[in-house]
Amino acid sequence: EQASLRAREIYTFLNIPNDTSDHVTEAYREIGIEQLQEISAKLFHFYICDEIMAPYRRMLTIEQYKSDAYRCLYQEHFINGFLETCKKLFKTFIDNGLFKEEDPEILALHFYGPIYLLFQKYDRQPERVEEGERLIKEHIKLFATNYDKRIKRK
Repeated sequence: EQASLRAREIYTFLNIPNDTSDHVTEAYREIGIEQLQEISAKLFHFYICDEIMAPYRRMLTIEQYKSDAYRCLYQEHFINGFLETCKKLFKTFIDNGLFKEEDPEILALHFYGPIYLLFQKYDRQPERVEEGERLIKEHIKLFATNYDKRIKRK
C-alpha cells in the first residue's frame, strides 16, 4: 500500500494523466515529445532509485515465484496493468486520429517491452540510471516517430 501511495504521489507530481478518457488524449496531445521524454526518464529513475518503490518492485520480482498473491500484485503493477493501460490509451489515440491504425495491444508491447527490459538491465545498477534514462528518451522518440501521425519521419 505504501508503494501504491508513493506511485500516486509521483504521478501527481509529474502531472501524468492516469486514465484513458478523451481528456487524457487531449492532455497527451498538448505534451510535446521532449516533455514526454522527460516524464518517462523521471519515472524510470523513480522505479529504479526510489527508497520505497525500488525495494517493493524488487521484492515482488522475487516473491512472485513463491506466492500467487505476490504474482498477482507483480502482474498487476508491472506487467498486465501497465500493458492494459497503454493498450486503452493507444486505442484512444488511434480512434482520435493521433496514432497510425495499428493493433493497440501490439503498440503497448512495442512501447513497454524495451522499458521493461531496461528495468531489468539497470535494476541492480542504480549508479548507471542516467544511461537508462538516456535510452528511455531515445526509445520514446523512436516510438513516437514510428506511430504518432503528427511526427514526420526523416
